[in-house]
Amino acid sequence: MRVGLDTSPLVQTQAGTARYVRGLLAHNDYERLSWGGSRRAATVARDIWWYPRGLPREAKGLGVLHFPTFRAPVRSSVPVVVTVHDLAVLRHPGTFNQWTRRYSRLAVPRVARAARRVIAVSEFTRGEIVELLGVPAERIDVIPNGVEPVFAPDGPSAQGDYVLAVGTL
Repeated sequence: MRVGLDTSPLVQTQAGTARYVRGLLAHNDYERLSWGGSRRAATVARDIWWYPRGLPREAKGLGVLHFPTFRAPVRSSVPVVVTVHDLAVLRHPGTFNQWTRRYSRLAVPRVARAARRVIAVSEFTRGEIVELLGVPAERIDVIPNGVEPVFAPDGPSAQGDYVLAVGTL
């Protein structure tokens, strides 16, 4: 089965979502789907045009579409799988830019409910998806993110004193 992967996060960020996409690409054979650049205008254009119209047309003939974020089409002839890392944008909207707040409030619940399957990266996120987005629990699979060897207990950082800090804020 040919699986399409939205690789747009690779041009938008170098943070966690891009790391997730790079990890998926390193271990799986995907049809890479992306459009636009890294500027804010490109993000808005992707949200308004690429996800609802352009990408579903590009995806014809694929068996499934995987979106590593909740930016995805609401309607698609190809089954959609969406990964949700967290719902901070809904819980703490003030920490996000105005476009992301507005887009997320309108689109995220619709995208999650329209997806054939939703991947949550933790049980906590699964509970948030059920509570905040109204997605039935039986359509959500918990699949924790993998860990690169550099983060292993005996990896390169084993010699230092570290505290875990996760996030981009």
